[in-house]
Amino acid sequence: MSFKADWDASRRTYLLRVLAETGWAANESVLFDAAQAVGFQADTRETIRADLDRLRDAGCLTQRWAGDLLVAELTPRGDDAARGRIEVDGVKKSVWRPASER
Repeated sequence: MSFKADWDASRRTYLLRVLAETGWAANESVLFDAAQAVGFQADTRETIRADLDRLRDAGCLTQRWAGDLLVAELTPRGDDAARGRIEVDGVKKSVWRPASER
C-alpha cells in the first residue's frame, strides 16, 4: 500500500471513530475540524467530503443535508469498522476502543 493510500485509509478510520464518539452523527465542518486537530492539516474540506462519499458507498454511513452542511450518520457497519470488528476496503483496520469499553 502506498503512503498516500495508507494516509487516506487512516483518515477515514478516524472519521468513523469521531462519529462513533459523537452520538453517531456530525456535520462535515465538525469532522473537518476534528481531522485538522489530530494531524490531517494538509487535507481539505473537499477531501473530507470525498471520504464521506466513499464511506457512504461502503455502507459505513448515511448522509443528509442540513442547510448547506452535509451531515454524516454512522451505520452499524460503520461502527463495526470504527471498532475494528470488520474490515472495509479503503479504511485502515482499527484498534481503537472507546474509554467505556476499556
